Amino acid sequence: YNRILGDNPACSSGCPVQLGWDSFPQPIVPIDEYETNRLPRRTRRHLQLTSITRRNSLHYHFGYTHTEIEQGSEEIKKIKKQRLITKSLTTNMEKREEFVQNVTRKIKRTFSREKIYYKPEWDQFKLRRIGSGVSMHQVGMNHGIVVVR
Repeated sequence: YNRILGDNPACSSGCPVQLGWDSFPQPIVPIDEYETNRLPRRTRRHLQLTSITRRNSLHYHFGYTHTEIEQGSEEIKKIKKQRLITKSLTTNMEKREEFVQNVTRKIKRTFSREKIYYKPEWDQFKLRRIGSGVSMHQVGMNHGIVVVR
């Protein structure tokens, strides 16, 4: 496949390179023959291209002008800046939303007609109520906390 000017903002610096859609026909080779004749695997360090290597490759091997390469680099910088702004706005919005939820929860708890008892207190309360013959209704229990409505 040929290589073209990329648009991936994960590129650390310069303009990214990506594979194009045009392919070049290659002869069909049996897998055993390929494995015996192939070059040794490259290390991760050798797979990564520097920004200068990418720029030179795009210009000298694939025919891009320096202006096109610079425009591609500027587009990537613009996308990175937009993502940074979005990330900071999202963080601020999350903090505000959490604050509003906490305040709402506290207000509901303050003005609620529910009474919350812990398990030991509830057992004493229940014994007193049963002993007096008063019926109990709308009772819920969760993790040792009893809520009476």
